[in-house]
Amino acid sequence: YTSVASVGILAVLLLVARRKPPENTLFCLQGLLFCAVRFAIEFVREGPRLPGGLTAAQWACLAGALFFAVLFHRVTRAANGLASQPAPAAA
Repeated sequence: YTSVASVGILAVLLLVARRKPPENTLFCLQGLLFCAVRFAIEFVREGPRLPGGLTAAQWACLAGALFFAVLFHRVTRAANGLASQPAPAAA
């Protein structure tokens, strides 16, 4: 499953790369897609379930996906010129 998913992720990344995305966009997108795929694959695997009915790997994937989603948002927002201005330095 992981190999097939990796080929799919590569295909998505190649399509996005053609559009010349901002720096670090592909990194964030790859991390987000990998976490999503791994989260789904974990439903097929056996293992102890934690609170919420998820495995430890699924909880880690959720945390990773959140991290990459926030990073992806910041990268694309900054590229669109919508990033907030840095705070002035204290004197």
